[in-house]
Amino acid sequence: MNKIFVLGVVISILMAEAVAQSKSYAAAGSSDQSLFNHLSRIKPKIFIDKKETGSSRKNTSSGDGTQPEIVLKNDVIYFNARPLRLGESLTSWKKILPGAPRCISSMTFCIWDRLGIEVGAEADGAQKVKYLNLHLIFSDEDKNIGQVAYPDGRPAEFPPDLTPHHVFPGRVELDGFAIAPETEFWEIRKHADADRRLDCGLRDCSHPSGAFGDNAHLYMRLGGRSDRAHVLELSVDAAD
Repeated sequence: MNKIFVLGVVISILMAEAVAQSKSYAAAGSSDQSLFNHLSRIKPKIFIDKKETGSSRKNTSSGDGTQPEIVLKNDVIYFNARPLRLGESLTSWKKILPGAPRCISSMTFCIWDRLGIEVGAEADGAQKVKYLNLHLIFSDEDKNIGQVAYPDGRPAEFPPDLTPHHVFPGRVELDGFAIAPETEFWEIRKHADADRRLDCGLRDCSHPSGAFGDNAHLYMRLGGRSDRAHVLELSVDAAD
């Protein structure tokens, strides 16, 4: 059956319902007899597409300094309003990020467990920071690392402990838009600066990426393959 014909039938039914309801409002003396107002109350799904017309979820983070805050703006990362720049020394980052990190010297790699943060640096003497990885949500896959036995029944061998033990406990903001655990990727892309060129593949949106200034990249790992998935990890990586 022709899809246009089916859509016309559906709209006709809705219009008939609206007219009937408008007459009932008139009989009851209601001042709100507008056909448009009634159609607005019905809000059939065929008229509403969140991706095009929906508003983003409100983030309840206070941003008042009572919790840790990471802001990504232009090509700078701010932790509680203090700038963290790729290319600066790992020592300078340690002075800004609170707490004692777990560091693997052979990899020039440090983990701030309570902040859900990983920082990697070059292996030379300067130890310039190359990337930041921020954990926002632990997926079931993350939770099961080292927990699943081998097919032959042997117990799993735990891999090296290279993942933070907690997710980031505070507020995250990209280009003025707060990213909450329930925020979906399409919302982030909608509010990101155009220069970010934040996008994903045509068929798989699980690992979107974009620009972070002229010399770095912004990466995300999502909890699904569509742009309606939530962000599990957010990374800023210096270009080689």
